[in-house]
Amino acid sequence: MGDYQPLRSDSDCRTTVRNRIKYMKENDKQNVYYNPPMSTLRAIAFSCSILVCILTICVFLWVIPCHWATCPIQKATSWDKVYYGLELKGPLSLVHGTQGLNIVAMFQSASWGFDSKDIFPSNSGGIISLIGNTGVIAWWSQLVTIPTHLDCSQIDPDKNGVFDCMVIGDSYIGIIDSLSGVIIWSLQNKSHMVNNETIEGISFPVVTPDVNKDGVFDILVICKLSSYEHHVLLLISGKTGQMIGKPLENKSCIDIDNLMVESKGFSYLYSYTCKRETNNDSYNIETLTFQEMVFKITNNSIRSSGHGPILQTLAKSKEWIIGNHRLNMINTGPCPTNCSVTVNVTGDKDQTVYFHTAKQTYGMKPLVLHFNDTISGFLLKFWQWGSAINLTLSNSSLLYIQSITESIVLLTFNGSKPIDIVNASQADVVQLCVSKICQPKLEFQTDSLLLVDLDRDGYQELISYIVTYKTNEDNCSSNCTSKDKWKLQTKVRVIRLQAEILKLYEKIEHKR
Repeated sequence: MGDYQPLRSDSDCRTTVRNRIKYMKENDKQNVYYNPPMSTLRAIAFSCSILVCILTICVFLWVIPCHWATCPIQKATSWDKVYYGLELKGPLSLVHGTQGLNIVAMFQSASWGFDSKDIFPSNSGGIISLIGNTGVIAWWSQLVTIPTHLDCSQIDPDKNGVFDCMVIGDSYIGIIDSLSGVIIWSLQNKSHMVNNETIEGISFPVVTPDVNKDGVFDILVICKLSSYEHHVLLLISGKTGQMIGKPLENKSCIDIDNLMVESKGFSYLYSYTCKRETNNDSYNIETLTFQEMVFKITNNSIRSSGHGPILQTLAKSKEWIIGNHRLNMINTGPCPTNCSVTVNVTGDKDQTVYFHTAKQTYGMKPLVLHFNDTISGFLLKFWQWGSAINLTLSNSSLLYIQSITESIVLLTFNGSKPIDIVNASQADVVQLCVSKICQPKLEFQTDSLLLVDLDRDGYQELISYIVTYKTNEDNCSSNCTSKDKWKLQTKVRVIRLQAEILKLYEKIEHKR
């Protein structure tokens, strides 16, 4: 290490006659003056101070920051937040984010009343992610189509330990990174596969076990390829989106549709509808096992399916069960003109404990509640249509302004009481309809409730959303003749439902 030399000060540069004479005399004696080097103790202390600075920087850069999986999750709080220019579409999903769990949902932007300040382009669709404990937008990704299904629980193409989101739309399938919103890969109409094949008419996919041994589940779809006359079964790599093996064509079928999968022992059984070329265009069900499917597509034999995906069904249930209680919900007729809903909840010995029926009303998918060994129940959500305002637009098309009342009813069961009924909330929804196209859409709202422990503290939070059009006009019957005067908004709300219900029952028991 070189000698430590102190910085020169202004006083060292001052020159006087006395200093000049002293310098000349000392120079005649040929004496050289210099500052002595640091002592060993000072050198050690100086080196240690530098090492401490470097160590401090390293600690703040690499030690204190933690990976998302090991960082302590922030405490979830109740919040509600409004987002303009978009309509959420259920069901809601959860993914891991940098600050805990995030809420992911499909969306469609505003069909009318688009504002230049809106960040979501009009008449578009995509996926949006909200930070679970604040509601702040983490990311959003616009797609070429309005998504119809979302699954963030099975495929991890980048193998970072976080499941990514498989998005399905009209002749579209893609994988989106759940942490950043970046589209990892996608297939849509006119997409080019290997051998210059063009893909069209992509059906609802089925997730399969890993076939090409890259550690990622693969995807089976029905589609139309440019070099094939009829639809084929196509196996797609979940990691890259590329075709695996060759297309599987059933030449005895002029068309195939309705691909489904079910568990068969330690394997999977795939089925599809086959339309045969006969006089009456008969249909029959064709099946093949996972091993048969792999052999026909890749010409390779496989003994077992190994670790497989979680099977999911799109079937609409009409019955929900929790403990000894059974809920039946039946929706009949087209809304809003001729629809009705009937809800019947039975307890022990099939005795009815709750019954509700209403006209011009639709019942959404109920939410099953189970908080502890004694408290359980159901959460119900209804849309009830009221009066409508009919207006004629400048292009002779009709604008319908539908008035809807959205209500949420909480049914809870406790050991000390058969049932508690609470009208949890009620809100007004305005639905705009032009040429039979309505927004918000009923089918987007049927699965808009989610109960989950966001912060993993043992208490579940209720996540819900409500979509409506708003206007600043006071008298819509005369002033709201333009659909551009309306503004679409979605309100997302998080409530610490389990904690509040337990507090309520504690107060009731204390009063007793």
